[in-house]
Amino acid sequence: MTIKLGRFMTIAQYSWHNFDREFLHYDLADAMHLMAPNLGLGDSWDLGGFILNITPGVPFPPVGESELIARWHGQIKKLRELGKPFDFWAIFKSDKLADGPGYAKIACQLTSEENRYIEEQVGDLFWGWDMGEWDGLFGRDVMQYLDADKRPKTRREGHDLLVGYLADLMEKLHGNSSTIVGCTFPHYFHEIGIRMVGAEIGQALLNVQVYTSFLRGACRQYGLQYKMITSVFDRWGYRCYTDSADVVQPIEDGEMGVWKAGKFQGHSIGLIMATWVINYFAEAAVVGLDGGFYTDDLDEAGVRKLSPLGEALRDFTQWARSPHPRGRQLRPLALMLDYYAGWTPPRHLYSFEHRVVWHCLPYGPSDHGMDQAYDLFYPGYTWSGFYRDERGFITPTPEGDVVDVLLSDAGGDVLADYPVVWLLSDDTPDSDFLGRLRAYVEGGGHLVASSKVMEQIAEQWFALRISAEKHPAFHSFIPATDEEVREAFYSVRKPETHDGWDVVATTEGHDPVIMEKALGSGKVTMILADHGLTDDMTAPGFDMIKRLQYRPDPPFELLHCVQRYLRATVRKHLPIQVGGDGIYYAINEIGEGQHTVCLYNPTHEIRTATVSLKNHQPMVNEVPGPWSKGARISGNTITLHSNEVVVLHINNQP
Repeated sequence: MTIKLGRFMTIAQYSWHNFDREFLHYDLADAMHLMAPNLGLGDSWDLGGFILNITPGVPFPPVGESELIARWHGQIKKLRELGKPFDFWAIFKSDKLADGPGYAKIACQLTSEENRYIEEQVGDLFWGWDMGEWDGLFGRDVMQYLDADKRPKTRREGHDLLVGYLADLMEKLHGNSSTIVGCTFPHYFHEIGIRMVGAEIGQALLNVQVYTSFLRGACRQYGLQYKMITSVFDRWGYRCYTDSADVVQPIEDGEMGVWKAGKFQGHSIGLIMATWVINYFAEAAVVGLDGGFYTDDLDEAGVRKLSPLGEALRDFTQWARSPHPRGRQLRPLALMLDYYAGWTPPRHLYSFEHRVVWHCLPYGPSDHGMDQAYDLFYPGYTWSGFYRDERGFITPTPEGDVVDVLLSDAGGDVLADYPVVWLLSDDTPDSDFLGRLRAYVEGGGHLVASSKVMEQIAEQWFALRISAEKHPAFHSFIPATDEEVREAFYSVRKPETHDGWDVVATTEGHDPVIMEKALGSGKVTMILADHGLTDDMTAPGFDMIKRLQYRPDPPFELLHCVQRYLRATVRKHLPIQVGGDGIYYAINEIGEGQHTVCLYNPTHEIRTATVSLKNHQPMVNEVPGPWSKGARISGNTITLHSNEVVVLHINNQP
């Protein structure tokens, strides 16, 4: 059973036994992300930094179990009277392994009887127990403690191990769960009957666009909704307007990790607001915040006053409750992975290893291809979470925010939504998959393929053989413009002929690198260099100081001719062109020649953006909202200050 929302919502995080104080007073959000009850365990509640930020100094009720359950029932009654949807997070009692961070024990803290009581009392208001980031925690706290002989040896084994683990968690959660993912595994949660997928943004976590593209693809494939909750934490501290203590946590060798609390710690309001606005227009169902709502100053009713961050959430919530058409976001490109790919970015919070899939298996060619595809459309995405200045969380988008991620089980109706599908797989496709791809192309789609899938397509669809042998090359040439493009060393597989194919790029020996051919109403593009990548980038010779070979990171790069081709291919499907260095933008179609463009400046300089059409200059007006002090618009040119969001209404009528 999935969660079907009638409209977009905002969500705020609260401690379960105190939600009715400031929340009801201010009506901050449409829904609540509640810290779970700690029933019957006999230990005090560890509030943690973000809960101190929300309800400072409020201890866990020091009462016996029976009194606690009675108080819990009273809270459920208040939740029912409030009538707002909610889910529960922090559901586990966790004992740490003595020799590391791994969790030794996991179990839901509420009995089956009490879980039934919730469902009977509040029904569909309860969105379930949030399986928070356990696709990532599985890597850090389970996979890293497995003996080598128990680790998966194949991608299918990696999938089975994770999904089996998540299925066991789902059973412990009474079969009623939603999730915020820590990695890029939202598609696999559909196997266990998840109700809603989502992600937390910020902290030391992944790039926002990576999360959004995976979540949107999973929702499109499996009929789900997604939520995004932005954290006030980063690696160094957390945004807090109350007199709360720093968060101190023991780490290795007796040292202490310290997260500083303060109104200028943690993430900036500009970034937090940008994540809400961007995901609103990316068609999220829910966006929210995990703290920083209040100050210690009291109003006349004795309730703490809102902080600047609390005011931002309240204002955004009020704006979102009004009718603001967001239409359909134009994302013309689907990156398609094999179902068992298990891809994650090269480095991230939940892995002790670099460039691995399923938390332990080394990258293969298609994984490097996926990394380079992201770096093409979201340059610098791997910086997310590692720098104090917030670089990488939202990157510039030279061709717009245009990517969703699908897995190879996507049906024909899903594929038909994407004008271009770039297939990144090293697995031999079965006949069913090839049939769906062919129907997609013949129906008007554009398929970009390489590697084993390309060989199968060439042979079965076009009776064309591609050599298994790789041939080295050093340059690429663009026949249409007679340009020579300098490349790093790379290799191509030669087709036995290219008669009847349009050759877009060649090697210096005139062998095709990129060639395309019509099929039905659509088109197939073959990239003869595997996934469009260079060969290994290790530099020969030695460093004059260390006398060592140099191995760049990434070790493979997307060929320049392939970058040009893919940019141009995607650009053709966007009705509006947005120019300007360093700008994030996304385009939504709202009908009758009307579009919305969401802009964000993630850089530290003032930037300008221009909006243009093919035949005439559009009418550009600002969509007012709580995110901007007023756009500086001159004709079709917009000036954006650092860390600023602007939303535009574009009238395309001449």
